Amino acid sequence: SQNQERLAGSLTLQWKPTDNTDISLDGLYSRFKVHRLDTMFDARSFGRAISNNGQPLTSVRDIEVDENGSLVHGLFDGVDLRSEMQDERFTSTYKQVNFNFDHRFSDSFRLFGLAGINQSVLDVDRLQVAIDSNDTRDFSIDFRDNPDIPKITYGIDTTNAALFQYGPPLPTGDQRGQLSNFIRRNKITSKTFELNGEWEAASQFTVQVGGQYRTNSYTARERQLATNTPLELPSGVSLSSLTFVTSGVGKNLDEQLQDFVSIDPDKFRSAVGLDDYVYCNLECAKGTYGGVKETYGSGYLMFKFDTENILPFTLRGDAGVRYVHTGLNTYGPITTASPPGSTYPSMYVISEVSRSYEDWLPSINLALNITPDLIARVSAARVMSRPSYGQLIPAGSANLVIQTASFSNPFLDPIRANTFDGSLEWYFAPGSLISIAYFYKNIETYIQTTSTQVPFEDIGLPLSLLSGTQLRPTDLFTVQRSNNTPGGPLRGWEVNVQLPFRFLPGALSNFGALANFTRVRSNIDYITSPTLTRTAPLVGLSPETASGTLYYEDEKFSIRSTVNYRSSFLTAVPSGSVDADSTSNASSLFVGGSASYNLRQNL
Repeated sequence: SQNQERLAGSLTLQWKPTDNTDISLDGLYSRFKVHRLDTMFDARSFGRAISNNGQPLTSVRDIEVDENGSLVHGLFDGVDLRSEMQDERFTSTYKQVNFNFDHRFSDSFRLFGLAGINQSVLDVDRLQVAIDSNDTRDFSIDFRDNPDIPKITYGIDTTNAALFQYGPPLPTGDQRGQLSNFIRRNKITSKTFELNGEWEAASQFTVQVGGQYRTNSYTARERQLATNTPLELPSGVSLSSLTFVTSGVGKNLDEQLQDFVSIDPDKFRSAVGLDDYVYCNLECAKGTYGGVKETYGSGYLMFKFDTENILPFTLRGDAGVRYVHTGLNTYGPITTASPPGSTYPSMYVISEVSRSYEDWLPSINLALNITPDLIARVSAARVMSRPSYGQLIPAGSANLVIQTASFSNPFLDPIRANTFDGSLEWYFAPGSLISIAYFYKNIETYIQTTSTQVPFEDIGLPLSLLSGTQLRPTDLFTVQRSNNTPGGPLRGWEVNVQLPFRFLPGALSNFGALANFTRVRSNIDYITSPTLTRTAPLVGLSPETASGTLYYEDEKFSIRSTVNYRSSFLTAVPSGSVDADSTSNASSLFVGGSASYNLRQNL
């Protein structure tokens, strides 16, 4: 269940002391609050590793499998059941103030610019509580009546809180629930100063020059419970007083599942007293601590022109170049967990990185009127997109037990590409259009998470972290890190039609149609292991998309229906350690409609 609340407002003050001067002050405020409650129920025994303290042991009383070895029916004893609750409350707040000015010194020269500040804050409080019912009997999974959705029976009354436990693990290793909670705040503050000048050097020829200085400051903080081991419930408090029943689970699943008991987050917080628990950050190698400060200095020169009434043909457009210098300062923790039973505590080091890079970004846009009704357009540009802040914070962790490490990468360069677009547009009648366009993007650099085998001494962590362990500096660790990798080409074409049926007689002339179709192909080299590369389409990009609208409109009545189609697309190309070639979203089709009727002129 989820409740959400939006609040937003804007205010503009404008002053025009003369016809040539325009000054304004813009303010914007937005707040988005969400309270989401998830409850889950599962049989934990079927998802454990064999090393988990003997807990995977389950008695098979009856079993039936098909010729492929897939389960048809099974009856089990000694099954551990768990009811889990996740209560998440987050608030996103955005504030912005801009001062804008525009002054025309003469008919051919003007200055305009802005100074602004904005801030975005995200606050998150996530509580997870689980309760367990261990070693239950008569748990069954049965596909005999429905081959697609099994009937699951749990052998106990899953709505009876008295059959569940919460507290510290037993000496036998049996868990009795789980507890976790974190409090997070992410904040971004941006300040922008911009100045532009525009000079009409000649009739239909304008020179524009400008610059911008911007600073972005991003901080990420997260505190977690110092221990996730549940404590005994306070005296006089029972689970039945802290729970409610999640009902209606089977309504969409042919009643194949049953209702179950769940922790009530408000009652739990009140009874357990989470405010008295110890929360920590770096001091116990938990949570998040890091930040990024970026400074952008940019300047551009642009020419805008129009040859109408000057040349026999009309060619208009703009061309220019922008120079961007990006300065980057980042900091974050590198943590490592000690082996079980070791007296050597978890450690962290604060890593700081300062660097800069620059980009020259030329672009050109041209439109040629071949005839009054036929226009050809061409554009080309070099573009860039910076990495996300989470990828740039120099943070990571190393697990000395299984010899793995995971790091972000403050040395990431932006994704850079060269783009080309061309189109032909025919306006063959009033309100009518047929166009075809071709586009090509050469993605020079891409950002991927890659996995490599690296000796510990080359990871970048201090060798002192190995003290008290049996590990050597030359031992190999599996390291996952975000890296710049070669990208690949992306090309496609698009057709667009806008057609009022004015050529039809009578009421049929009030009909019309809109339609477009896009086909795109891309090839990105994904590095799935230290020795394997796989070529696949760009994630998040559908090879085909289309939409169509049919409408009728006269002075009194209007109705239209729209169909939008998107073909399936990749969402991830996992590394070789994941038992899947890729993950993807299926194709989708959305249909919408709307209608209106004018009762009279003003109603």
